Amino acid sequence: MKENIIENRIKKENNKESIKRWSKDDIMPLIGNLMILKDTTNLKENPEEYKKRAMETIHEIGELAKSNGGLYYENVSEIYNKYDSTDPVVVRREDPVRLSKLINGEDLKIYFDPEVLYENGDKYANCAVWPDGPAEKTNGIANAFLEGRGNAGPIVLLAGYSQGGKNIEVVKPTENESKVGTLDRDSVRIISGEINNDDLEFVIMRVAAKFFNESEMTEKELKRFKRGEQAQIFRGFYFLDKEKGQTL
Repeated sequence: MKENIIENRIKKENNKESIKRWSKDDIMPLIGNLMILKDTTNLKENPEEYKKRAMETIHEIGELAKSNGGLYYENVSEIYNKYDSTDPVVVRREDPVRLSKLINGEDLKIYFDPEVLYENGDKYANCAVWPDGPAEKTNGIANAFLEGRGNAGPIVLLAGYSQGGKNIEVVKPTENESKVGTLDRDSVRIISGEINNDDLEFVIMRVAAKFFNESEMTEKELKRFKRGEQAQIFRGFYFLDKEKGQTL
């Protein structure tokens, strides 16, 4: 596992020539749009404007990721297939504002509110490891998407982080319910500290389909959407090397 972590960091180091950080002025329109989308009263008051903002924001997130060395994948399975259980990553559903800043080079600090710790002082699980567990190895991704709370209206962002970051600690909860409903929680973990941009390996974006630009859907997605069968659209960005992804 250590060798894989070192190899991943070398790949990211080699990719730095393609990185162009956004200035504060560049990123503020994206942050502003994300804040507008978070306030769902805007959807009720002006649904058409809200939908327009959502589509603009989806595009802006893609441009930010690409500027910072992210390779765009229309099929997120192509990112998932790069991983196996010998070198699991931390997966966590993030607040889109904080994750956008991390993509652009700003550290993401994770701290715990003492008022919401368990009675014995234990921290709560706030991430998962993946691939991990049973043969299908989807548990960690499911935990992060379903148990996380970060979103900007219809936009949900899930990040994959290397466990080898020097400023983060990842531990297994000492006491943890093994299931919530039908969801297995063996893969949940506690992460704390500072996540650095170098720890970021991929971002998966999940969008409610009715807010996704139909012209950017695949033919299959569009047909399913028109039939009422496509509720969500997934897109991904991979930050470790220069292998060719799709263009946005």
